[in-house]
Amino acid sequence: MFVLTVFSFVELFAQIGAYPEDDQWFSFAVEQNGRPVKIKNNRVRLEKAPFTLVIITRGPIGLLVNFSERDTLFKGFLKNKVLADILEQPDRFMGMGEEDLNPDEKIVIDDHSAHYVYYENTASHRFSNIAIEGEYVIGRRLISNYTSRTSGDEPIPIKQLPADELYLSFMYGDWDENYNRVELQKEALKVIFRK
Repeated sequence: MFVLTVFSFVELFAQIGAYPEDDQWFSFAVEQNGRPVKIKNNRVRLEKAPFTLVIITRGPIGLLVNFSERDTLFKGFLKNKVLADILEQPDRFMGMGEEDLNPDEKIVIDDHSAHYVYYENTASHRFSNIAIEGEYVIGRRLISNYTSRTSGDEPIPIKQLPADELYLSFMYGDWDENYNRVELQKEALKVIFRK
């Protein structure tokens, strides 16, 4: 299990405004080279090199995270639109099957599908490392590689990504008694890679 130092905890919370707000299920931050990177107006500038996505949740929950080179979900989530008003096939916005503990340090770039990022316990989660702080779970997911529908299954180093922008769309939801999806929180982030 990864243990945060007080210094990195203070820096991280200074960047993201601490824990999720009372009406939120999660918050997120980005780190590169072990340091928090400032997010402003839903945008962050990074070197085209490995980076870490930090997700803080209220307890052991899971959420969907989409990585895309297109801004369709990003724009829709910023306007808090429901998936049915953004995507032609909103049912495709589901979590992909992948290994626990993030062994390949990869993301899949896709316009519709999402990673199901969750924490159940120290042996069952999709982060590179985890820290528990009271009721909060702080998960760090290192992103060093990517694949896409066109690139195949073999991980490619993130520094070789042809695009200079990447759009991240986050959603936490649940299901009602009729098995309809209930969208409880949506967030979006544009990653701009420095040239």
